Amino acid sequence: MLIAMHRRTYIGLASLALTSACGFHITGGSDTPDDAMGSGSDGSNADTIAAACPWPYVPEYAMPCPATDGPAIEVLTGKAVLNTDDGTLTNGTTTIDIESEVTADVRVVWTRGLHIAAGARIRVIGSFPLSIIATGAITIDGNLDGAGHASSPIDGDTPAGANPAACNVAGAGVGQPCADQGASGGGGGSFAEMGGQGGGGGDARNCGAFTGPVPGGTGGAALTMRPSNLRGGCPGAIGGLSTLVGSVAGHLGSGGGAIALVARDSLTIGGMVNVGGAGGGGCTKRGGGGGGGSGGMIVLEGSTVSVTTAGRVSANGGGGGGGCDMNTGGDGTDGTDSGMAASGGPNEGSGSDGGDGGARGDLPQTADVSSRGGGGGGGGVGFVRIHSALGPGLAEPGSISPPPSP
Repeated sequence: MLIAMHRRTYIGLASLALTSACGFHITGGSDTPDDAMGSGSDGSNADTIAAACPWPYVPEYAMPCPATDGPAIEVLTGKAVLNTDDGTLTNGTTTIDIESEVTADVRVVWTRGLHIAAGARIRVIGSFPLSIIATGAITIDGNLDGAGHASSPIDGDTPAGANPAACNVAGAGVGQPCADQGASGGGGGSFAEMGGQGGGGGDARNCGAFTGPVPGGTGGAALTMRPSNLRGGCPGAIGGLSTLVGSVAGHLGSGGGAIALVARDSLTIGGMVNVGGAGGGGCTKRGGGGGGGSGGMIVLEGSTVSVTTAGRVSANGGGGGGGCDMNTGGDGTDGTDSGMAASGGPNEGSGSDGGDGGARGDLPQTADVSSRGGGGGGGGVGFVRIHSALGPGLAEPGSISPPPSP
């Protein structure tokens, strides 16, 4: 991987030698080429913040006049990990600090411009949402990934700003047990829309006060409007346990993260920005499946904003985990990077399938009732907000799911 950071100020020779040896290319001085970064609307190579103020529009999720423009960042190949907890960018064992600060519980990165080349990827993790503010242009031809991933321990790190404390209010309900006959699934996570309910589970003869199978966990409650603060999506809930030895409840799916891209000049998405929720886990020995996580939040602001034909902007919900009988149900699919709904995990034996996640035009599904383990509910979609100097309008032939919110 090659990361170039074009600075306004000179970087010492010791730093150059160190970073070059580790695969980072950092250059400094007023002769740094900034054409790819869009350093100024007039094409100049300005060394002061004066060129950035006033902006041609008033950003909704950033200060209009930043105190510094920072270095320009270009990721050309491979995968980097941006951690919002400590403000670092890492490639393997090599780590560099990026010019940033935490303001109002958001990691704000100041830059002259950002470019992720086709085939390159930045994975964004950490407890703080990420806001990248460019005094030039932002171009995403590669992958900016703030999604929940249940399938890989490495990519399963919490997406930036996901699962905030606000999710604890009317969050998804956990599955319940029904003795040795089964358990119900956990509810799906919510954000812009309510999560799907978990599937009821267990045989009615052994469910105590219930006259039928134990009801599934409720889906989380939706927000009534787009939040004014940048925040991530909400997790689903775990499934219930049966009393059988070795019963394992399906794990919850994490909510998607929160990413704001704010450019003084143009903002172009020709690749992918994804903050989908993670799929819920399948259960074992008549447990209930876990609920899928909701999609997170994406904010795109620029003098002009364009999502090209190849561009994908997604904040979809994850699928619920599959319910089970004596073996293991399947995991739900992570929120997709398109307008297609994530699939719920397949059932095992007499369990029920997990509910599909929410996507463009598709509400998160409630899992079916089962005589054994019920599936988890699907996660709801998050928010996509697009704002430019022309107002909410933009050129958007690409895929945006869910549709941009007002």
